[in-house]
Amino acid sequence: MSKRFIDTDLFSDKWFMSLKKDAKLFWIYLITSCNHAGIIELNEPLIKLQTGIGNLETVIKELDNRLVTLNDDYIFMPKFIEYQYPKFPNSKVKAQKSVIDILIRYDLWDIEKQTLTKGLGNCYVYGNGYVYGSDKEKKPNKIELTKQFYADQLKESDNNDDYEKLIRWLYGDNELKRELTHVLKMKEQVSFKQLASLKKSYDETGKSIKSMLVDLETWLMKNPTAKNTTVTGTITGWAKRK
Repeated sequence: MSKRFIDTDLFSDKWFMSLKKDAKLFWIYLITSCNHAGIIELNEPLIKLQTGIGNLETVIKELDNRLVTLNDDYIFMPKFIEYQYPKFPNSKVKAQKSVIDILIRYDLWDIEKQTLTKGLGNCYVYGNGYVYGSDKEKKPNKIELTKQFYADQLKESDNNDDYEKLIRWLYGDNELKRELTHVLKMKEQVSFKQLASLKKSYDETGKSIKSMLVDLETWLMKNPTAKNTTVTGTITGWAKRK
């Protein structure tokens, strides 16, 4: 049975004292039920059964910026990491490496900067003192700019079916079952005009563009500085070598 640290002064904490009963219960439930990276699946029927909480949506809103909603199915608690692993990522806890692996999987960890990724919305203060969601972070991030790029390109392509499928692939309709976030953060993306030339390159190798993009995502996770190169330039170069 795994064990967790919990603050003995929790019930004296001003923030915790201000919560309603169900929110207090849910916060303790999250701390004791999440995985060791502070992430938990939002299984509403199970949570209601185990806690007796009636309106889960209201409780989540009350906890506000202590929680980061990753998607419709998972919640992340940045504060959990700070408390469970003091001086993270330089703690002496053996589980730290596994935690970082999990954070990378959910695109919550910047490998190059060795910190939680920015752009997490109204996240609580993390241990390094940076407040995510502060006024300094209101400029569009790379992912937001990339989404706008693909929206504009799709419109320019007159909603071309092949190009739309490529975009869906990048944004989660793939074997990884998630956005190719590392690819989407690269310096330049795949324009509609570039798609035809890419297809031609890969028709000659017998390998699909989509499978190469997944390979590129995996490679970027190990080579984070390479995100400054272009998507088309990188995979075209790979095609020529295969």
